[in-house]
Amino acid sequence: MSKLVFVSTKAKVDSSFSVTKIMHPSLVPIWYHHCERYGWTTVVEDRAPEYKGLLICDLNLNGMETTSWPTQSPG
Repeated sequence: MSKLVFVSTKAKVDSSFSVTKIMHPSLVPIWYHHCERYGWTTVVEDRAPEYKGLLICDLNLNGMETTSWPTQSPG
């Protein structure tokens, strides 16, 4: 389990924001740590359309396995 990342209500959460403000500083380090410690881990994410482009590319670039989860946002 990773630390909770708080995002300002004024932030525009798109794929660039997700990668630079959430994934690289928080998710990538904990993912590598868990892989080293347990041999395997997966990222659970909802693939919301607002941020999926660059984020999915970066997940693949880092070799991160994902488990899809139903999108929780309305629409």
